[in-house]
Amino acid sequence: MPIMDYMGPAPHQPVTIDKTIITVGTVVIDAAQAQGDGETVIDIYQRTDGGYQQSGPGNFAITIAIPERRATPLDMDAVRITVWPI
Repeated sequence: MPIMDYMGPAPHQPVTIDKTIITVGTVVIDAAQAQGDGETVIDIYQRTDGGYQQSGPGNFAITIAIPERRATPLDMDAVRITVWPI
């Protein structure tokens, strides 16, 4: 299970995790596929209409930090997800 950091008071953005798949709204990130030669950081924003996207403008919804690729499969325990309030 990834490290979950909840910022500010609840309620927070809804995040689901299934193996290496991280989902916020309609945005789906496969952390294993996103892993690169260095740390990969992915920001997901909440649009003013309530939807989500991987680029601004909008408010931070979640930030995903994925460690660099190694010879072994991705250890989801090393992934850090920062979740912002709604």
